[in-house]
Amino acid sequence: ASLRTLTLSGPPAVSLSCADLGALSRLRLSSLRLHRCAFQPGGICELLISGCALVGHLTQLDVGFCSLSADDVEEILVQVGHRLTKLCLADALVRVSSFARVAAGLTALCELDMSETDVLYPAPAAGAGHRAGLAS
Repeated sequence: ASLRTLTLSGPPAVSLSCADLGALSRLRLSSLRLHRCAFQPGGICELLISGCALVGHLTQLDVGFCSLSADDVEEILVQVGHRLTKLCLADALVRVSSFARVAAGLTALCELDMSETDVLYPAPAAGAGHRAGLAS
């Protein structure tokens, strides 16, 4: 039997280096919970390297309260969004356009946690006034 689920969780925040994340990317996990972990810039790219074992097997990912950037979230959606049944992005920074680009591919997703998430909306078109869907 092999390890299928791994949880690394704080508080305090668990600090993961790019080398740590690279090592995790080689595991054939179906569920990874990195709740309240701190990543170095570019860490998500190290974790979700295209073609790595983790990308090929992951179906549940919890990166809630990891202070993810909008680029980190987009990388998650592009690399594993089509496979995920459960995704936690609590307290992340999310661009609406990231979801719009991959929405058709999120067919497996059954549970999405975006609590306390900051959402970035596109800038309003010139002359559109305040009707452009800005969150207040």
